[in-house]
Amino acid sequence: MQATTSVPEKAPEDWAITVNGYNYFHLLSALQKDIRRGKEEQALYWAAQQELYSWEILWDRLAVIAVEDIGFADPDVLPRLRWLRAQYERALEKGNDSHRLFLGRAIQMLCRSPKSRITLDLAWAIYGEIEIDKTRRPIPPYALDHHTPEGSYKVWEEEGPKLVNESGEPNPYSERSKRYQERHRELPYTRPRRRGGKEPKPTPERQADGQSKMSKWVGSSKGEKTRVSGSVLTQTAIRGTKEWAQKNVNCVTGCSNRCRYCYGVLYAEKYGRGSRETWGEMKVRRHLVEKKYPKYRGRVMFPSTHDIPDNPEVKEACFTVLGKLLRAGNSVLIVSKPDPKVIREIIARFGRYRDQIEFMFTITSVDPVKLAFWEPGAPSASERVRALRFAHRAGWRTSVSAEPFLDYNPVPLVDAVSPYVTGEVWIGPMNHIERMGVSEEEQPMFDEVMRNYTPAHLAELYEALKDREKIRFKDSFLRRMEE
Repeated sequence: MQATTSVPEKAPEDWAITVNGYNYFHLLSALQKDIRRGKEEQALYWAAQQELYSWEILWDRLAVIAVEDIGFADPDVLPRLRWLRAQYERALEKGNDSHRLFLGRAIQMLCRSPKSRITLDLAWAIYGEIEIDKTRRPIPPYALDHHTPEGSYKVWEEEGPKLVNESGEPNPYSERSKRYQERHRELPYTRPRRRGGKEPKPTPERQADGQSKMSKWVGSSKGEKTRVSGSVLTQTAIRGTKEWAQKNVNCVTGCSNRCRYCYGVLYAEKYGRGSRETWGEMKVRRHLVEKKYPKYRGRVMFPSTHDIPDNPEVKEACFTVLGKLLRAGNSVLIVSKPDPKVIREIIARFGRYRDQIEFMFTITSVDPVKLAFWEPGAPSASERVRALRFAHRAGWRTSVSAEPFLDYNPVPLVDAVSPYVTGEVWIGPMNHIERMGVSEEEQPMFDEVMRNYTPAHLAELYEALKDREKIRFKDSFLRRMEE
C-alpha cells in the first residue's frame, strides 16, 4: 500500500517530525479520521508510523478515540483496549514482534465497533455552558441533606436514596440497612486508622532517578568535592563521571565522533585496546552485548567512552544493552552528542522506561568551525539542539554537558539550551591536553582553546553563571580556577 497525503507541510517544528518524515500531528489526525470511517488498513498504517515516534502517545490517543467516538455504543471497548495495551507492553519488554499483533487487534476493534459521540457532545455542552455562557446553576433542594451543613436527614430520607434506572434486582438488605442507619446517627464518628493504629510518618520525597537530586557540585584544588552555594563551599568527595552516575557501561571500542580531546582513546592506547588512528572505527564488543546486566546500586551512565551513532550494527548493539539495563530496573543516564534520528528511535523504542532514563546531551560550542576541528565526526550543533528540543517536548528528562566548553564565552550556548533542559547544564574545561600529541599545524587551535581555561577567565565565568539555577560546575573547573 502506498501512503500519501494531500495535506501540505507547513514547516513544522523539528521535534514534531517522525523517523520517516511525517508530522506527527498529521498522523494522529489521519489515524482518528480513518478509525471513524472504519478503514482499518489505513488506520493501522498511520498507527505504525506514529509508533516509531512514540508508542505511548499512540496508545493514549487510542484511549481518547475509544471514549470520544465509541463511548456507550460499546462500553466494553475501553477495558479491552487497556488489556491490549498491557499485552503490547509485555511484548515490547520481551523484545519480539508480537506487539504488532496487539496493536493491529486494537485498531481493528476500534474500526469495527459501533460509534457514538454522545460523550463528546455532553462534555462540549457542559463545559461550553461554564466557560462561554458563564452560567451558575443553583444547587437542587434534594442535594441539601445531612451531608451538607444546612441539610437534614429528612431530605435524605425523602430524596437522597432515589435511583433512576434501578436494576430491579431484589435487595434483601434494605430494611436492615435502614434500621442501622437510623441508629448510627446517634453514635460518635470514628475515624478509620491505618494498619497497627498508627498514622503514617512523613517520608522524604523519592527521586525518580534513584539517587538524591544533583546539587551544584564542583571540585576543589585538594581533590575533594565542594558544593557551590553563592560564595560558600562545602566539602565532600566525588569527582569525574561519578558526579553524574555511580556506574559506567560501554559495549563498543572506538567512536565515530573522533573528538580530539577524547579521554577514551587515551585509555585505549594505555591498555592496548586501540589507537588514535583506528579509534574512529567502532567495533562491537559482543561479549558485553550478550552478557546479563544486574541492577546496579545508583545510576548507570551509558555509554561513557563511545556514542550511539546511526550505524545499524552499533546502534542495535547499544539498544540491546540499554534494554537489558532498563529491564533490570536500572536508572540510566544516556550520554551522547545526539543524532536526532537516533534519539527519536530511543524514545519510540524505550518509552515504557521513560521514568528510568535521563538524556545528557554534550553540546560544546555554537561555532561550526570549532566543532569541525575538535569533533569532526559528531553531529552539528543545530542537530544536537534539535535532538534536545525533541526530547524535551516529548516529555523526557534532559540535561546538557558543555565539557569541554570550546567557546571563550559559553553564555550564549547556555542561553540557547537552558529552555529545553529539565535538569542541569554542566560546565567543564578540556582535560588531558598535555597528553594529546599536538602537531605544529594543530597548535593554533590548541592555543586558542587553552585561553578558555585560565584561572582568571574561569573565575569570571563562575561569577557570571554561579547564580543560575540549572548551572553545575565540573570538579575540574573549580580545581583549575583555584590554581
